[in-house]
Amino acid sequence: RAGVPLMEMVTEPDLTSGEEVSTFAEKFRLLLRYLGVSDADMEKGQMRVEVNISVRDKKQATSDKLGTKVEIKNLNSIRSAALAVDYEIERQVSMLEDGHRVAQETRGWDEARQTTFSQRLKETAQDYRYFSEPDLPVLNLSEEYIESIEALMPELPEQRRKRFKEQYGLNDSQVEIFTIVKHLGDYFENVASGLGEEKKLHALAANYIITEFPPLFKMQGMEIDELEGIKISSEAFAELVVMIFHQKISSTAAKAVLKTMAETGLHPEAIAREKSLLQVSDTEELEKVAQEIISENPGPVADYKKGKTETLKFLVGKMMAKTKGQANPQMAGDLLEKLLH
Repeated sequence: RAGVPLMEMVTEPDLTSGEEVSTFAEKFRLLLRYLGVSDADMEKGQMRVEVNISVRDKKQATSDKLGTKVEIKNLNSIRSAALAVDYEIERQVSMLEDGHRVAQETRGWDEARQTTFSQRLKETAQDYRYFSEPDLPVLNLSEEYIESIEALMPELPEQRRKRFKEQYGLNDSQVEIFTIVKHLGDYFENVASGLGEEKKLHALAANYIITEFPPLFKMQGMEIDELEGIKISSEAFAELVVMIFHQKISSTAAKAVLKTMAETGLHPEAIAREKSLLQVSDTEELEKVAQEIISENPGPVADYKKGKTETLKFLVGKMMAKTKGQANPQMAGDLLEKLLH
């Protein structure tokens, strides 16, 4: 239309509910995006869904005969399509149960009222006066041509889901996010390529990308699909993940470092050193601090030895304060326990 290619796909009457329509439309839209056919953004008019609904008596369920078809237009989202289908099924069932006939017509969807409304009665195929287009050549796609296209097909959503689960050991939620938000999954793969084969590192990277990136995008006034605008390279992010994994930096400090990375593009270790956020994990150094804390806090130490084990948290807090938050809290707790027994 107007020089822009239009592709229309018509399904068999296989779908039986709004939920099925929604699932199918979302999977089809994702497929279009993976194939590079279209962004399929319904708000921009790049994809449209129109539904045809008919109901029939349960006694006819095994026959090929369908009920009277009603088409619904003006559906501006997949959610609207699902709601319209469920509403129209109920409307037609109610009419038939009351002894009325369902008219073959085109109906619209009223988003505000969540109802369909009649637009015009549907003509038969003869009324449209269809005739063959004499200037269109025969479209003959050979098996060889089809096979050559199949050979060029990129990885599709279902294939990615399976591979991400097997290759990286991600959970279902992580896999689904990286499949639906493809460019985020691509970024994760670039990060994972710098983390070796350790699946615990992969899972940690996935968790930080999914939980920490959205706030960073919001902070910079960007949408999640504007990943190229963020200054955190996959190599730098992989470096941060390794630092977290090996407890060179705490999870709280990691968030602060990540924020600075997004603003400056600097590498995490340089930021952590500048801000004094690297954790102290040297056993000898921490043991020295622990001895000082024990000497400075005889009361809590005595309480701990009497069985008030919750006092240990107080002593760990003192160690964290003395090291300005740089002590590895797990190691600090373990050392204090060892020295107090």
